Amino acid sequence: MVRDRAIDRFVKEVEQSPEVKAAGQRAKVYKLARDHSAEALRQAHAIQLPWYRCQALSFIVDARPNMAGAEAILLEAMDAAFAQQEPNRIASVAAWPLSVMVRRGIGSPAKHVQKLLAVIAAEPHGLRRLHGQAAILGSILNHRVLREMVLPAFVRTLSHSSGWRTERIAGAVAQSLVDLDRGAASTIVKAQPASRFNRGARLALGLE
Repeated sequence: MVRDRAIDRFVKEVEQSPEVKAAGQRAKVYKLARDHSAEALRQAHAIQLPWYRCQALSFIVDARPNMAGAEAILLEAMDAAFAQQEPNRIASVAAWPLSVMVRRGIGSPAKHVQKLLAVIAAEPHGLRRLHGQAAILGSILNHRVLREMVLPAFVRTLSHSSGWRTERIAGAVAQSLVDLDRGAASTIVKAQPASRFNRGARLALGLE
């Protein structure tokens, strides 16, 4: 009985946590975004945690890219991303509005890429820096000019990070680049030891 009460108390604490509340608010925004954008925007603004508010605002514009004030909403989302304290978290969640800007042709994504690269460059931990750069890269992958802004920093960071998590990130990025930039994909693969994480990219590039 004591154990059951402890479990119930733990579950209640989780359900009442700010993160769970914010995730629930974000889910409501997702449901409303396409057909009730004004209410979705009101709900998004009510989300206190910046991480979830950034995602919710980005989703609204992605669902309604022609809505009035779309760029301003994405700039709000960027502001929410920069309310995070850690460089990796800023880059990871800022990838949401950045991706929408690129895919929907809204705003000036290049200046945001430059700003995010400067932010993530301040991350002293190699793996976290690589993760943040991979998030930025993933959000602009199909835009050649922006991709070429990010790739050099990503490749440089590979030399300051090691281990299976690094290999997994590098392998995923290389695989995503195979059909877009075989030279960059090859550079990334060759910078890492052969492993299960990059085997697909190595095969596609004829390196195995």
